Amino acid sequence: MINSANGLTLNERQREMIVDFGAFAYNAKKISVILELPLDFIEKSLKDESTEIHKLYFKGLYTAEYVLDKKMFDLAQQGDIKAIDRLKSRIMQRK
Repeated sequence: MINSANGLTLNERQREMIVDFGAFAYNAKKISVILELPLDFIEKSLKDESTEIHKLYFKGLYTAEYVLDKKMFDLAQQGDIKAIDRLKSRIMQRK
């Protein structure tokens, strides 16, 4: 079970799930329902950069972005015009 944010203890399965939640860009409500934890606890944990939940969630989110960008980059190098356009669009959205 997950304790309070200041005494957080996650088992390995929960850590993996939270990384996946980030990769899928799940919102706090979905996470709350799946982990069976109070919504306000999840919302606070995601906002507080010092919590393990926050760190794991954003690790998943950023890793998923990287994997998608890398795949598009590889396709673009092979001459895939759609991949080139999508990659350009993703890069412009970040600026």
